[in-house]
Amino acid sequence: MNKLTLKEKISYGMGDFGNGFLFTKIFDAFMDPIAGSTIDNRQKIGKNGRLRPVMFYSSIMLAIITIVTFLTPNVSPAGKLIYAYVSYMAWVYCIHLPMCLMDH
Repeated sequence: MNKLTLKEKISYGMGDFGNGFLFTKIFDAFMDPIAGSTIDNRQKIGKNGRLRPVMFYSSIMLAIITIVTFLTPNVSPAGKLIYAYVSYMAWVYCIHLPMCLMDH
């Protein structure tokens, strides 16, 4: 069996990395309208308005998820890759939620 060259190793690694994070961007494209609709359709609006409480709680979630994103569980390499994708999707959701809602 022939060994892979460095160029082939880098190419395979970049392809795996790119394909996985392409999935997270597609996920993000569907989650942004859902998040916006959820905020726009809130029935209970307090004295701080519709957006401010969401921004406050999402900043707390973002802080927690940022820490969790960089923790690595002791599982197989495939499990670590799945963990990276899921934690990155959660992080993207938490950081984009307040940013997308500020346009309203």
